[in-house]
Amino acid sequence: MNIIEFLKKKITNKKITCVSFDIFDTLISRPLFEPKDLFCFLDMYYRKLIPRTNLNFAKSREVAEKHARDKIRNTGHEEITLDQIYEQLYEECNINRDILKKIQNRERELEVEFCGRRNFGYELYLLALDLNKTVILTSDMYLDEITIKKILEKNPSISLVLDIHRDGINENTRLVTEVNGKKTAQIMFFNGMSRFKNSGNIDYLYNPYLYENLAPHVTILVFHQTATHTS
Repeated sequence: MNIIEFLKKKITNKKITCVSFDIFDTLISRPLFEPKDLFCFLDMYYRKLIPRTNLNFAKSREVAEKHARDKIRNTGHEEITLDQIYEQLYEECNINRDILKKIQNRERELEVEFCGRRNFGYELYLLALDLNKTVILTSDMYLDEITIKKILEKNPSISLVLDIHRDGINENTRLVTEVNGKKTAQIMFFNGMSRFKNSGNIDYLYNPYLYENLAPHVTILVFHQTATHTS
């Protein structure tokens, strides 16, 4: 049995009511041998902006990301942002900030341009939808929300994204629980209710999609309670 058939069998299992997909490299892919190959296009763009240069921007971008990750290694954070990477580039290469901003925007544009649907993941995604499973999409990518939304607009089959944060706690803390005898990560959903507990709704933070936003959380909570109390 190949991996696709194995996963299809898992998804079609009646006991499975919720299926989660990671967006990048599962539902969305880039036509690149390695993610860092995209930096070569940035290097060409940099040389258009700065024709006379000895700087290898592709290599500098790769190194800056590594150093940015090294900086947060002992801070309790597990992911960096694109802004942090480019701030690291500024510190290491002293490139003009206006030039860096243009290159950073170009990187976002290239991500949107290159990212496309991955048929392997999309087939499983459609199967889960067809079986009326609750489908959750997650991402811990360093790209900003606006860029990810543009990628999703380019691939409109995706309708829900969860931005997973794994930081803010001590590096040695491991939040793990057991469900049906299996170890699994603990997840906390934070929903902005746009209201105060005592005085009610906050007029200037009115959210017309409040109940739609709460629906996935409630569905997952029901699923969790069902999974916990059934074998």
